[in-house]
Amino acid sequence: MTKEEDMDNDKARSIVAAGKAHGQGGVIRLLLAYCAGREPDPRAWLTHIQGLAERKT
Repeated sequence: MTKEEDMDNDKARSIVAAGKAHGQGGVIRLLLAYCAGREPDPRAWLTHIQGLAERKT
């Protein structure tokens, strides 16, 4: 895993944790905010986030 992938995974975990703290829809709102500045194709990042969220539960 590259350093950039490591940073992406850390960011994804923090988005999931922060989103859960903000209640229903929190992960999606934070995801969209992050994607607006980082990811040209939000669907790729959404898939990554969903995978992390599923592994956590």
